[in-house]
Amino acid sequence: MQQRDARAFRRRRDFGFLLAAGVSAIVVWMIILPALRAPNFGITMYPDGRIEIRDFPSHLTFAKAFWKGNANYDVPSYIRVTSEWAGRPLDIALPFPYSPTMLWLLAPLCALPTAWGFTLWTLCGLCVVWWVAGPRWPIWVGLAFFSPTAMSCFGLGQTVVLSTAAMLILHSLDVESESRSQATAWHLWLGGALLWALGAKPPVALTAGVALVAGRQGRVLAVGLALTLCSTLLLAPRFGLDGALGYVGMLTHYDTQATEFFGRSLFPEKMGNLRALLHVTLGWGDTLSFRCSAVVWGCALVSLLWAARVGRVDDAQRWSLAVLAYLLFCPHVIATEDLHLVLVLALVGNWRAQDRPAASLSVVALGFAVLFLEVLGANALRIALVFAAKVGMALLLIARPRAALQPQAPIAALNPI
Repeated sequence: MQQRDARAFRRRRDFGFLLAAGVSAIVVWMIILPALRAPNFGITMYPDGRIEIRDFPSHLTFAKAFWKGNANYDVPSYIRVTSEWAGRPLDIALPFPYSPTMLWLLAPLCALPTAWGFTLWTLCGLCVVWWVAGPRWPIWVGLAFFSPTAMSCFGLGQTVVLSTAAMLILHSLDVESESRSQATAWHLWLGGALLWALGAKPPVALTAGVALVAGRQGRVLAVGLALTLCSTLLLAPRFGLDGALGYVGMLTHYDTQATEFFGRSLFPEKMGNLRALLHVTLGWGDTLSFRCSAVVWGCALVSLLWAARVGRVDDAQRWSLAVLAYLLFCPHVIATEDLHLVLVLALVGNWRAQDRPAASLSVVALGFAVLFLEVLGANALRIALVFAAKVGMALLLIARPRAALQPQAPIAALNPI
């Protein structure tokens, strides 16, 4: 029996490595090598006047200018930095939608040429793929990175791959602390540091923070908030009151009807959340859709806290539902953010055949449908299908008996073989 299990484990490990190698080969050939060969990577100007700006290179270029003291959270900075990057005056640019935490995370890459900074960032994402494709996670987790959504994440340099890995580690720390009835100093500081890093995108940090508080890990949240406060205060002299007001104003007016500048960089038709459903499919105004979605998201998070407090959900359901609430109701969630479903896929069961109940497989099937529906393009049909699939996943998770979704050896995530 032990020899048979050992052989099965080796086969699963080898297959996982093949999956990771396949994803890596595609990303290197189709994304990294073209980036290194591009003359001015990240910004493309076409003869007809169109300009294409890629997310990560734009954000890294802004971070470089910020650390040199030449940029802040304001529209003139975005326009000036992008114009200098393009080598000619422009009237369009991408805003820097991240918190000051992202400036710290990008600081080590600012010393590199933009293409090489993007390459290093992408290689970090591929390290995550090799980790989750290992034998300690379900086989379908590695397969998810072949989806169009995953490839779009790598192509744009989105944070979602790294933030999903951070949440998986936070989940593992959460479960181990719960088994010990108390978090160790190591758990507190590692968990707090990961939560601080997730704070580069405050809605993602809020999602993880709610899951932690629901699991009675409030001290981890306190450490993360303390680190965020300290790191932000250190930057306060650089961006000053105007920069702080600019960032807060962007957060509160990030819809297509607020300002022309922000509106040009927002595409609700590329989302798959309640905001997109209300605005694109039902024809509501984007500002109203934005606010309604934010209210529903807040209610969903409060409901999750209540369900955890009265013992209605286990740890896997708690984290999975927190992520689904984010993907369904957070007002600004573009299609690439759906790759956070990798966390749900990782927690609904392990790779052994006898541990694949019909409900878990249904959750997995719906998750893959979301990740592959991007091929339908930006339209109302895709929004409706993606939203319905996420709702179906949430309902299946809610309907499962408590403890039915306990993952196999959760702390093994920190010590993969």
